[in-house]
Amino acid sequence: MKRTLLAAALLGAGLLSACSMTGPGNLKVHEAVLYGGAQERVVWVYGTLQGSGSSVKLGSQTADLRAQVQDPIATPGSLSVNGKATYREATTPIAAQVTVTRQGSAFNVTPASGAQISAVYYTDGQSWTRLNGTSGTVGGTRVDGLQGAGQLTDDEARVLSDTLRPQGPLAVAVLANQPAPALAVEPAPTEHLRSDLYILSSVPTAQIQPPRPTPVTPAPVTPPPEAT
Repeated sequence: MKRTLLAAALLGAGLLSACSMTGPGNLKVHEAVLYGGAQERVVWVYGTLQGSGSSVKLGSQTADLRAQVQDPIATPGSLSVNGKATYREATTPIAAQVTVTRQGSAFNVTPASGAQISAVYYTDGQSWTRLNGTSGTVGGTRVDGLQGAGQLTDDEARVLSDTLRPQGPLAVAVLANQPAPALAVEPAPTEHLRSDLYILSSVPTAQIQPPRPTPVTPAPVTPPPEAT
């Protein structure tokens, strides 16, 4: 009986060992959670591989991590996830967070009731502008892309900017809250960054009416004095 119990205990320990994640050293997970015009969670995974590869659990899936692949959305230092540059999963749709209308060099921004927006970016399909406010009629400042948006690194902001820019005109609202649940990661990463972004597609441009000319009242004509 004792021998049977000992064998069962050893078998259980072996199963636990087989199921444990052999995560990379210095595991870091960076998320861009997109809503609106793009309903997905994009996750970059960083770390030092243990041998030829490592594995982690992302959400409910076990992911095989290896050297990064050639892909426009790959970032320096990141690892491939199941043969792809990033891990992706669908996000649950949320209510519209903001409306934006372009008016010449200005923008009219109307956040939704209860929306928590920390910044708004705009692209016309050629360049990027960071709006100088999150409500009302505001101007904008030309920027290189989404640098400074949420907790994106400069490289992550660059690849997202390059992906979204050709789809313009669109706006990107940086949300201060996190509508979607957190992504479970096992083993626990040494760093877990997250940026929640609402994508507003097809931003319209309002026609600016030229000012009407002010009517001019002709000056009264004073008759010349009569000759004496």
